Amino acid sequence: MNFYGGGLGDRLIDESVFPKEIKEFLRDEENLLLQISPSFNTLIEVGCMHGRYVEWAVKHNLRYIGIDVVHSYINEGTTKSKTFNSSIEPKFILGGAEELHILLNWETLGIDKTKALLFFPFNSIGNMNDCIPVITSIRRSGAPFFISTYSTTPEVTLCRQKYYSACNYRGLYMKNDERGVTFISDDGLNTIAYHPEFIINVFRNKGLIVKMIGFSAVGIAYVSTSII
Repeated sequence: MNFYGGGLGDRLIDESVFPKEIKEFLRDEENLLLQISPSFNTLIEVGCMHGRYVEWAVKHNLRYIGIDVVHSYINEGTTKSKTFNSSIEPKFILGGAEELHILLNWETLGIDKTKALLFFPFNSIGNMNDCIPVITSIRRSGAPFFISTYSTTPEVTLCRQKYYSACNYRGLYMKNDERGVTFISDDGLNTIAYHPEFIINVFRNKGLIVKMIGFSAVGIAYVSTSII
């Protein structure tokens, strides 16, 4: 959390350093979200930072909840959202993805969980400590989900290396193990793209069946079968 709380994570969303593959990834991520948007009326962005998709949600007349572990992101998102002309004010919640089933009290929030989408954008799941407790919490929440992440082919790994290098992280190195391909830096970057066979097995062990969708040249989405 110090990596993001201290501002170093902001380099990851600096569009000036994005390779074209990352720009295409984000464009196609948004297009895929738009395709499935008729299935939900509430967008819950998990790992929202300052609310990257809050304006998108307001534009498409969707209720929005942003969740993040960094206080400054939550404060920034809350302040920014007050400027929007929306019938339902966007909401930001401080907390971790491992606590979704606790943070999201559907009755208190007045939300039908079957019409809410747990959206993990831009490999946010790979920036969390461990996907297993996160997927456990997804399962316990009972809501459909859309997880956007990277493929783990050598070509995509090379693209990620170029991207993180452009962010000027110190001592950047990569490791590839049974879980996935991880990039680590001396200043705190620690981000993984899970191998499909690993993460699908985690979903299966938690009683969740997902559809895997390739998008752009580098992306993979894991989506609830109930919405696509």
